[in-house]
Amino acid sequence: MRLLTLLLFLLLKVSFFHAKENNINPLKIKEDLNKILSDISKNYIYLPEKNMDLNCIKKYYEAQIPNIKSREDVVLFFE
Repeated sequence: MRLLTLLLFLLLKVSFFHAKENNINPLKIKEDLNKILSDISKNYIYLPEKNMDLNCIKKYYEAQIPNIKSREDVVLFFE
């Protein structure tokens, strides 16, 4: 019984530390977003024809960053 309790405790402890390692860094997400928008502004050949307002896009997506809570949310954000 003690062995089972010890194993259960160790399993919970390891899973707790693993969960803490998956913290989401909003600053990194913002840097990545800025890099993507910068690449689009420099390399997207149809930017003038499409009449895209990159500042508007940037404001919209930066406002979404605080809502990101998991890695899945990060992937969905950049999709």
